[in-house]
Amino acid sequence: MFAVVGDSKLEKVLIELDNKLFQKKEKELVEKYFNVADIDKAWEFVRS
Repeated sequence: MFAVVGDSKLEKVLIELDNKLFQKKEKELVEKYFNVADIDKAWEFVRS
């Protein structure tokens, strides 16, 4: 799992698009965007 932490709507859209285009969920290579305020949630996601 891969967490991207930032403060950009563009980054969020690009991460979602990347997951859809390359269908990484099937390969368990999931990327997810988190806002800077949600850094604890990002760590939880990576550790799960």
